Amino acid sequence: MFGLGFFALWIAATVVTAVLALVLGESIVLLLIVAMLYWALSALFYVTLWFGFNDTFEIRSPVAFRTVMATEEPPAS
Repeated sequence: MFGLGFFALWIAATVVTAVLALVLGESIVLLLIVAMLYWALSALFYVTLWFGFNDTFEIRSPVAFRTVMATEEPPAS
């Protein structure tokens, strides 16, 4: 579903781009707008991958951090 959602978003952006190209004609301004749009969509896609990764794998420290005070003996190796 995640992939289909982004595929639909990508198709919608392509349709909007095609309509703008038909209305405005192909110009350098349209090319810049489209490039920024697809860069933003690409960044959005890769940012959302983090949340799926984070929910799948719990990244924790294997050992709890412990501070040794100078008055205590150091932990055994």
